Amino acid sequence: MPEWVVAFVLFYFAFGFLYPAGFFLARRAVFHPLKVPNVYLYSFVIHIHSQFSYDSLGKPEDIERAMRQEDIDFAIVTDHDVEYISAFVSSKVYAGVEKKLHDNSGVLIGSLLKAGPLKVVAHPFRGRWKELPDGAFVEIVDLKDALKERLSLLLFLLPFLLSVLIFSRELFRNTLLRLIDLRGLVRRYQSLGFNARLIGGLDHHVKVYIREVGIRFLFPNYRDSFAMLKNVAVCKDKVSSASELLEAIKDGASVGIVFGKELPLWWVEDGFIKLLTPRHCLLEVRHPEGVEHIEGSFFELGHKECMLLGYTYKVRFWRFYFGLMPMFLIECTASREGR
Repeated sequence: MPEWVVAFVLFYFAFGFLYPAGFFLARRAVFHPLKVPNVYLYSFVIHIHSQFSYDSLGKPEDIERAMRQEDIDFAIVTDHDVEYISAFVSSKVYAGVEKKLHDNSGVLIGSLLKAGPLKVVAHPFRGRWKELPDGAFVEIVDLKDALKERLSLLLFLLPFLLSVLIFSRELFRNTLLRLIDLRGLVRRYQSLGFNARLIGGLDHHVKVYIREVGIRFLFPNYRDSFAMLKNVAVCKDKVSSASELLEAIKDGASVGIVFGKELPLWWVEDGFIKLLTPRHCLLEVRHPEGVEHIEGSFFELGHKECMLLGYTYKVRFWRFYFGLMPMFLIECTASREGR
């Protein structure tokens, strides 16, 4: 066997399987009998750009096609300053806008996403926000920004990523997700001192578009972004359109950020925050008293407010966890029940 093949296989094992690794003093979650509340879970994506933005080429039909392929319930498109896409999509897609905000002297403050009653501070780590608009969410995870911050590593891994893409699109997506420094983003957000609800955005722009008979090529593809990062809303009542979902969020429906396909469920019961995850995971609980780690798939937390970072992993050796991949990010407040 050629040496380069051996080297590539070893590299894949070291990076594709073991990276990243961490040391955690995690305790086991105690299982309790489940009584899951009667709620509805809806997945949605936000901060998407179509051909009606000056810097994107994707068509409305491509967005809805990707939604069907990746089982996304609703999409919020935020083209720059225009809502033209509203004439070309179904009720599952909402036409919002992305606007640049300036102070009285003309200095750029930052970008704000607006969609009905929903306001989202986009790119919060690049902005100069002294105070946030009332009721605004903060885009704590921007998929495009999070990956661009690892650009040097992405370029180094480009041959590996392209070879992985040939064999498995899911493995390609999971490899990219493992590059996201979720804990670092949370620490940066907390250092800003904001007190806002959190949301995850894509900032998806299609830069290459080829359409011919039998050919539909988009890069980046909406489908990949939708599969890698989405939001989930926990609603008390059933909703059938994107506008109804936005109203439910305005009325207090809990929103969490999910990486991958599987959706967690969380609710408040008897003063406890309860979390049910679709698979066994490592949970980092960040609360005012400190940080703790718990391992399991059902969690009962007595904190009145906390931030929950969920990770899957490939293998555990004693206290070392290898192949960590973000699974979800949820901000919980016991006084705000998941609706």
